Amino acid sequence: MSVGIRTLGAMALSLAAASSARAALVVHYGFEEGLGTTALDSATADGTPTPVDNGSLRNGVTYVPGIVGSFAVNLDGADDDVLVNGITGNDQDVISGSGGATLAAWVRMDTITGATRDVVQIRRNGSSSEGRAVLRVLSNGAIQVGVRTADTTAGAVVLDSAAGLVATDTWAHVAGVIDIPNDTITIYLNGVAVATSAAGDTFGAATAFPNTLSNAVLFGSNGGQGNRVDGLIDDGRIYNEALDASAIAALVPEPGVVGLAAVAGLGALGRRRRRRKV
Repeated sequence: MSVGIRTLGAMALSLAAASSARAALVVHYGFEEGLGTTALDSATADGTPTPVDNGSLRNGVTYVPGIVGSFAVNLDGADDDVLVNGITGNDQDVISGSGGATLAAWVRMDTITGATRDVVQIRRNGSSSEGRAVLRVLSNGAIQVGVRTADTTAGAVVLDSAAGLVATDTWAHVAGVIDIPNDTITIYLNGVAVATSAAGDTFGAATAFPNTLSNAVLFGSNGGQGNRVDGLIDDGRIYNEALDASAIAALVPEPGVVGLAAVAGLGALGRRRRRRKV
């Protein structure tokens, strides 16, 4: 990775912040520490730091060269993850009935088959049985966004992309946009929308989203239930609004360097929405 690409990446991410001024960047982990077991939260809203919610690198997570800046975290797929054990203050209002949320990160998978891989997850009270939102890669290479709207699986909504979009040994930017006002979920790969739920047919009457996701943000796992990433994660972000397409595209500085072959044939993509356990 050349210095030029990293510089362009930093410039593009600055543009992304400007183009999404209405959306607060609740937490942001660039994983630029390079050593130690603390992931620093650098999120700001309109230039003002939000409450700082640092994360913990658990069970031997290591640093390796990344795609944005100098470093990414390397997870072994066995027991590694990054845990933010309690986001604070106004950052607790991640998902609300008024806006929604955006989850995004760069990933480079060493292994995809054999398990579901949770890239980013926010969970109310840190419990897998309560309200949450998750961005994950399935064992067939599809990207999935799941939302549980209350402390029950009854309100769960899941959207999958087509299979085979995420490949091993290739950097990919994945993002899930939960747009409550427009009643849609959209999945993005490398800044391009690859699956969208039908407007007006996503959340239905289940709009009681948990607005105090105060106890857990996870990168690379589902906590106690596994779903662990075997590979690299960089530039993890959570916004408290549904970013538009231009803001998502601005998070991907040079799509050509992360394998545009992975998004070839977009016309053949499947768009499926299911209600089931998240």
